[in-house]
Amino acid sequence: LYLDTPEPDAVQLMATRRTQLGYFKLNRTTESLAGYFARFGSFLVTIELLQCSPFDLKTLDDFACPHLKSLTLYMTSGCWLLQKAEFPCLEELRVENAMLASAMSLTNLFMSCRVLSDVFFTDVGDLTDDHIAQITATGSLDNVTRLHIGAAAELTAVTVFRIAERCVKLKHLSDLSGWNIPMIFETSSTRICTIFV
Repeated sequence: LYLDTPEPDAVQLMATRRTQLGYFKLNRTTESLAGYFARFGSFLVTIELLQCSPFDLKTLDDFACPHLKSLTLYMTSGCWLLQKAEFPCLEELRVENAMLASAMSLTNLFMSCRVLSDVFFTDVGDLTDDHIAQITATGSLDNVTRLHIGAAAELTAVTVFRIAERCVKLKHLSDLSGWNIPMIFETSSTRICTIFV
């Protein structure tokens, strides 16, 4: 189901009907989605939210959306996750042109996932090397094969090496632009490749 700029209360009206959706894409709404996910999340496998109001990501955890495999947040900034949740099936996580409410929310989100394989972030805000160390220590990125982290002003070469060491299945690391690493390191594809050999 794809809803583009739905009428006020349309999403909540859907929550009063019986439906079994595996794919839900929503563009431009200020409505609360918590009621919808609580009622019908058990069927959802893919969720794409574009230009929606920020919300607590815990409303998508294994209690509400136990089969969720793919989550995209596009221009949906300010979402938060104040404590670790459980996303046991989440394999693909894309946050584009949006930032979570804090580095702690992002850290909690990563640590709530066990089977992530494809991660795409265009802006991670104030995420630091210490946050990445905390995330990788939990094994949350052990299954990642593709990792794109852009506009990471607080991340350094330390994180690149840590990812190379801990993410043994990683095949594609992209977009080191905006990272706090020397230009020579950032532009040398040979140097980056040797990390993973």
